[in-house]
Amino acid sequence: MDLDNDGVLDLYSGAYDTNPIRQFAPAQFFKGKKDSPLDFEAPIPLKTLSGELPNLKGLQRLIDPETKRARLPTVTPLKSKPHLVDLNGDGNLDLIYGEKGGYFAHFTGSASTGIEHFANQAELLKDQNGNFLKVDYSAAPHLIDWDGDHDLDILSGNGQGGVYFAENIGDPKNPKWKAFTEWLPPTSSSNRTNGRSTIQNTRKKLQPNSETTVNVVDYNNDGKLDLLVGDRTILETPLDHITDAEFEVKEAEYRAMQDAYGPDQKAMDDYYNLLDNSDKSPESKKAIAAALDLADKLSDEIYDKKLALKNSFKTAKRAGFVWVFLQK
Repeated sequence: MDLDNDGVLDLYSGAYDTNPIRQFAPAQFFKGKKDSPLDFEAPIPLKTLSGELPNLKGLQRLIDPETKRARLPTVTPLKSKPHLVDLNGDGNLDLIYGEKGGYFAHFTGSASTGIEHFANQAELLKDQNGNFLKVDYSAAPHLIDWDGDHDLDILSGNGQGGVYFAENIGDPKNPKWKAFTEWLPPTSSSNRTNGRSTIQNTRKKLQPNSETTVNVVDYNNDGKLDLLVGDRTILETPLDHITDAEFEVKEAEYRAMQDAYGPDQKAMDDYYNLLDNSDKSPESKKAIAAALDLADKLSDEIYDKKLALKNSFKTAKRAGFVWVFLQK
């Protein structure tokens, strides 16, 4: 996308902010180089007309449209998954900011040139009934005319996994969305029975997993839009000599060891109790130091046992895939 209208394609990306003071993950702009189409300048954040980062502070206390009371969770702008699109049909790109809490913040774009042309304050997108459009967490929006009626529908990934769709029943200049419907279930959730584990056994059929992002393209050139889904997962591979039955037994033993409240946790509780009740005397300080040494020693021993058991029957690594769903 040519974001600065110089005839050269640019890139934009979300971010994850680990700064405990700033606590805002901006949308990043990578300016394309004219004579080197695969090279880009160092990223700079997209900003508002005032030259500041897009502001979500005013959205920290959301008001429930039914009860008229502030409701939690609040907007959590530590992770951004942006989408740039002309949402209101005025010819200017708007910023749709998918944030960590699962909401979608809309910063209206203006006719200003360059990349500092978004409104200083955002509004959260709502459905036709006035309820906030929301996924479990880590909203990943992609707006596209999926159904061919010339307005923008919303597709979104989700930190929990899955894909969600909100149909636009308004018009190009006055969007109005239905509530989200679930196109692909999440990996797991307390109120669902069809969830999938974020850990996958490579001997079994793999499926789209957590932290999904979406894009739309006619992948097979048949004139129909298809869905691309990116994800993150953990792949576990049983060792060659381990049968499937043996893997299940070992896995249950390993999970029980992981979940057990053992002597290392008790020793750490004892350490914190001594720390909380310290009278600052030399004897108290000595007891605290000894308790910490014991907790560290037991923690190391139990960690080594867990690692030895794990290495005896499987390997594990983090991975991510792009899945293609062809439209029929």
